[in-house]
Amino acid sequence: MTSCIKLRRSGPLLTLILSAVAVMAVGCGGSGNSGTTKSTSTSAASTPPPGQDNLTGTWSGHQSGPYSGTLTISWQESGWKLTGRGTYHAKLEGTIKLPAPAGTESVSGTWRTGCSPPCNGPFDPVEFRTVSGAPILYTGTYNSGHMSGSYRAAKGRGSWNATQSPP
Repeated sequence: MTSCIKLRRSGPLLTLILSAVAVMAVGCGGSGNSGTTKSTSTSAASTPPPGQDNLTGTWSGHQSGPYSGTLTISWQESGWKLTGRGTYHAKLEGTIKLPAPAGTESVSGTWRTGCSPPCNGPFDPVEFRTVSGAPILYTGTYNSGHMSGSYRAAKGRGSWNATQSPP
């Protein structure tokens, strides 16, 4: 009987605590519509964060493996987003001129940096793929005007590297 009395007396206190927690959750962007955002939301920007390099432009390099030779990438960086984890993401759209299969293909991809600007690497992840022609997936890292990594295609795997041309 004593435990029932204690439970009844703590009921209002428990209700008060749960109400306070609910109000705090709404105020921090929980399930309410208070105009604030959660820390995991994203915000878009058309330009890189302050102090961040820009991958827009022309890149020249080489790839080895089944599609061996010189490659040229021309792309535009856009759609910067900051996630709640402090990681910036950008879209990459453009073209890649391949040695084989010979020709120019459209490419689409992303790159991200996991630090607060000003910061460029070391070794920010880059991923892009051809969206026309032969399907090729490129993965690698960016560091101060240089990218390198590996690619995967139907004919096999290889490596690649590229350096950004001066503007």
